[in-house]
Amino acid sequence: MGGKAAVFDLFPEPPAELTDLLDGAKDRLKFGGRLMMNARTDVADEKGLAHSFQEALGFLGKFDGCVTAAGINFDKPFLDHTWAETEKLLAINTLGTFFTVQHTVRHLRSQSRGGNIVLIGSVKAHCAAPGHHLSGYTASKGAIRALCMDLAVELAPHNIRVNTISPG
Repeated sequence: MGGKAAVFDLFPEPPAELTDLLDGAKDRLKFGGRLMMNARTDVADEKGLAHSFQEALGFLGKFDGCVTAAGINFDKPFLDHTWAETEKLLAINTLGTFFTVQHTVRHLRSQSRGGNIVLIGSVKAHCAAPGHHLSGYTASKGAIRALCMDLAVELAPHNIRVNTISPG
């Protein structure tokens, strides 16, 4: 029993906490070689995401699911948001999640085995936070919550479970 992971991130190396976790698990997992690959990826870049996904498939061979966690935030009043920064926020938080899941589902369906998808949402999709100005972020995470509900129903016949975790 064991597992491998592909991490898509803007940074050239994965966070130390993740590599420490995987390094500590090597003995228990009884897996030879690398347990993780890091693909430097901007999830808001369609071609880059597609390339990284193919790279991950080459490393993993097959996989059983994904966790989408890319996200940014701007804490500023609603009237101070610009088009460009809101477009960037939505591209990363919402479109990046949407198309990462789309790539994942295509692969899961090709395996005919089902799988699991976990979308990282936010408590902001459920309630307001007095003292914070997170309207763009809230819109993006509200979209993730709605996407999860729809995909859970649409993908259930294919034995693909979709859930959200809403930290905060």
